Amino acid sequence: MTLSMDFHSNKDSAEIIRAVEQGNSINDLAKLFLLKIPPVVVDLVVAYVAFTTLIVGISYVCITIKLTNWTQLRRRAYKETSRAESNVESEKDRYSRAVQDSLNAKRAYRNWMNSGNAVEALIMFLSLLSASLLAIRKISSGDASTGDFVTLGSFWATMTYPLEMIAWPHSNMTSIFIDAERLLQLLRTKPSVSDQPNSYELEVSTGKIEFCNAEFSYSSTGKKILNGINFEATPGKTVAFVGKTGAGKSTLLKLICRFYDVTGGSILIDNQDLRDVTLRSLRNVLGVVPQDPCLFNQTILENVRYSRPGATDEEVIDACKDAALHGNVMSRPDGYNTKVGERGVKLSGGELQRVAIARLLVRKSKIVILDEAISAMDSSTEAQVQEVFQMLRSGRTMFFVAHRLSTIMDADLILFIKDGDIVERGTHQELIRRKGEYFQLLKRQNGRKEQR
Repeated sequence: MTLSMDFHSNKDSAEIIRAVEQGNSINDLAKLFLLKIPPVVVDLVVAYVAFTTLIVGISYVCITIKLTNWTQLRRRAYKETSRAESNVESEKDRYSRAVQDSLNAKRAYRNWMNSGNAVEALIMFLSLLSASLLAIRKISSGDASTGDFVTLGSFWATMTYPLEMIAWPHSNMTSIFIDAERLLQLLRTKPSVSDQPNSYELEVSTGKIEFCNAEFSYSSTGKKILNGINFEATPGKTVAFVGKTGAGKSTLLKLICRFYDVTGGSILIDNQDLRDVTLRSLRNVLGVVPQDPCLFNQTILENVRYSRPGATDEEVIDACKDAALHGNVMSRPDGYNTKVGERGVKLSGGELQRVAIARLLVRKSKIVILDEAISAMDSSTEAQVQEVFQMLRSGRTMFFVAHRLSTIMDADLILFIKDGDIVERGTHQELIRRKGEYFQLLKRQNGRKEQR
């Protein structure tokens, strides 16, 4: 939960869930060290008074440890394929191959483990046989009595259990660490974006945001996404980012939220560098409406209240009215107590976006980010929501990403992003008169509307 976006963008949820499940085996370590090993050590100290049994014990433990090390290579392969089995998509052939790989790895591990157990049993059997033959010889020659043979049998049974127990913890401990190693890797992972030792609380007075020669490259690929971006967004104004997919529009929003840090230049809020303030204080002043909102399998009321848990029912309902959602909610039998299903599957795309907008209204943020926030709405609903956005402008700094240019015509500043650069900037009318990239994109979109 505390890791940065670069981790969550590349994570595999199924593999992580399985790693956590396998990591539960780490709980057995406490039982091992507190309850199993100490009594065994005491038994061995008492039992190892005869040189012969000492030789047998050392041989047994050394061979067991060696066999365990060979076996654990197969166990690691088995656990890795087991995690991959949870990772596959729904296609039957891929799932079948993943299950088969997991079974093959498990079979190989079991074969090695059983072979090791057989060798251990053989060592103990041959040792007991040798000791028995020696005892029989001494009894036959009169050097020992029949009672000594009974004593030997009882002593051997007493010695065997501690021997097995001293070898078993090594095998079990190794298995525990192999099962838990992926979880330990996750726990050792550090966030790439975090608070600095001298970070301070962000103080927002107006909400002015400045991009000062901001550059960004993904560390994993080294590909440069933004090239020296410069612009200023002032309170009460709306800044819109437009351009082709992959041009860098959404990256600008991620940098404002500080999901990533700029690799060059800086981003300022009221003259405070985002890298110098705490993440919590920064995100507390932001309100975001993503293109694909995340909802929980709770009621509509609770999902809207999620952005500000202390909001009253009346505040939530008023926000839903402003977001043109109230009528849809009341048309359902359970009204605001309607459960939306996992990720909101019971709601339409337009309703999902309106829930996210209602969250934004409840949050009352100073800085608003709208990422394709009305792309799934019909024209009449879009017009109602646009009126809400007009009201939101007062005293707030707003950013809008849109592919559909009709939704950002009223923006105070439109930035056309191409290959990480701002190639055009201005209002809608200014860019139309310029007849550049923006004009060509608008022309293509209007042409597609006419064809439809």
